[in-house]
Amino acid sequence: MPPSASRGQCWSVLTGEKMFDEVNAMPMNEVDSLISPVSAMEVEDSVAPTAATMKESLHDAGHAFLARAEKTDESDHADTGSDATVDPAIGGDAGADPVFDIKDDRPIVHYRTGYIRKALADAERHLAQTGSYFQRSGAIVAVRTDPATGETGVHDLSQPALAHALNGVASWRRFNQAKGTWTMDDAPDRICNLLLKTGVYGHLPVLAGLVRQPYLRPDGSICVASGHDPATGLYGVFEPTKFSVPDHPTREQAEQAVALLAELVNEFAFASEHDRSAALAAMLTAAVRPSLRLAPMFHVRAPQISAGKSFLCALVTAFATSSPGQPVGFPVSDEECTKLLLAELVRAPAVIEFDNLTSDLKPFKSLCTALTSERMQGRVLGKSRMLGVSTRVLLLSSGNNVGPTADMTRRCITINLDPGCETPATRSFRRPNLVADVIKDRERYVSAALTVVRAWVDAGRPMSACQSIASFGEWSDLCRQPLLWLGRPDPAHAVFEGMANDPDRELLGRVLAGWHAHFGSKPMLVREVVTRTSAGGLGSGLEDFYESLLDIAGERERVNTRKLGKWITRNAGRIVDGLRLVRAPKTRNAENWLVESVKSVVSVPSVAKAPSEDPHDHSAEASASCELSSLG
Repeated sequence: MPPSASRGQCWSVLTGEKMFDEVNAMPMNEVDSLISPVSAMEVEDSVAPTAATMKESLHDAGHAFLARAEKTDESDHADTGSDATVDPAIGGDAGADPVFDIKDDRPIVHYRTGYIRKALADAERHLAQTGSYFQRSGAIVAVRTDPATGETGVHDLSQPALAHALNGVASWRRFNQAKGTWTMDDAPDRICNLLLKTGVYGHLPVLAGLVRQPYLRPDGSICVASGHDPATGLYGVFEPTKFSVPDHPTREQAEQAVALLAELVNEFAFASEHDRSAALAAMLTAAVRPSLRLAPMFHVRAPQISAGKSFLCALVTAFATSSPGQPVGFPVSDEECTKLLLAELVRAPAVIEFDNLTSDLKPFKSLCTALTSERMQGRVLGKSRMLGVSTRVLLLSSGNNVGPTADMTRRCITINLDPGCETPATRSFRRPNLVADVIKDRERYVSAALTVVRAWVDAGRPMSACQSIASFGEWSDLCRQPLLWLGRPDPAHAVFEGMANDPDRELLGRVLAGWHAHFGSKPMLVREVVTRTSAGGLGSGLEDFYESLLDIAGERERVNTRKLGKWITRNAGRIVDGLRLVRAPKTRNAENWLVESVKSVVSVPSVAKAPSEDPHDHSAEASASCELSSLG
């Protein structure tokens, strides 16, 4: 046998494969085969081991190790609520392990029957102390970056992943009842299962979401620290030194910042200046979305392909994350929409984008909930438990000649593009690599967006006259008002235009007008309305009214009274053009309906604003009124 390693080094290698008691029970020839590769190592002043000497040394060291472990006072492991006991005799912070010949700085967790609650608490505490594990929606999660895409996301820990984590943060000792000694062990499966299923954690910090750039605190100040913020629960995934936002930016600095952002969209063919302003609002929204409880969706619409819809969505996405967008198809049902949103939201992405819609933005319940509620709940595919997730994500979509309908009209801001040419794909651009350029210098542009918002806050939050948008008051303050303050047109103009031109509203208006014209304010049964209308004889315009009823509840060229009744119930009380449907006293247990006239009063006090000398100041175009309805 050639000159070789010391016995300690051989012990280290051998026990990496076999525990000393296994080696002790081996025949000599098997021990020889184990130590032969070790003996090739050159070590000065060492003695070549033989099978006999190695076996004898392992035996002696092993018994010495157990003897020290047996001396551990059981009172040190009582359930007192204090930190787990670290015994210098068996590792922990004590330094080198006498058997394994390696330094182990991990704290020790003792696990024995009757003390499982303490072991659970110790395990959770050691996970929390790493700063890498959190609790979110009743689950243990970790913040991880995908090496392939570079995208950072939140990931639930599976049982194998949790076992791996627990073995990494602590050294485990199991009490051997038969021998009355503590032995080394891996993190027990029972501990892993209980930690995953309990859903209640006293030590793991709460993770509210991820931020990819400095963000706004509730008081309007900018938080530039990365990592986990206990006050907000947000986890910053960015390099603070790369961003530059003045502590107290002036209006002049805000104007320079918005001009820098406006330059990015100079080559987009917007249908109007309101659409250009909406694109700027989308950038501001992307930059501050983690700080907003709620925010509207942005939809980019054009009359034909190659108008720049996806390109504009990619540009806006760059303000939310440095990772490329990962668009998905728009769901065809509410059930599919719920599954898709939950699966996406559980990862805490910066953006969810629906690309190239072929149908209108339908008001699926789950989509509406995601836009007007801070959290949504449901069952994720592959999970047995109900999951509640944060909805702090920017929602984008695009499509040709499609847009929001019904309840989505007030939840979505449409940005209209119109290239005004027959083949938009043949156009040439000064900055064809615009998105790549923005991502490369992303910190500069995100800092500009934050400067615009911060300057408005620092100026005392001056309010310009505009119509309010239900549910999105906070968004209006931070992403709409700064642009109005700087003389830009109202970015939410398309919302009110969309509500006025909503097909569902238009259909209801036709029904109300036809009903009132032919029946006045007389209470009517639904079947009576259908019978008299289909029979004819009520004068001019009856055909149009009947066509409207067919559009609502037509079946085989006849009106289904049950369908029509349900439609009337859903639209009862909604005012269109000064008319609304209301219930009347029942007749023979049947529902009666009538259309009554409602007087609209326009009276919103305007906010005083000094006239601007800037010829580009379009803020006067913002409407200073809203409709308040009262019974006439």
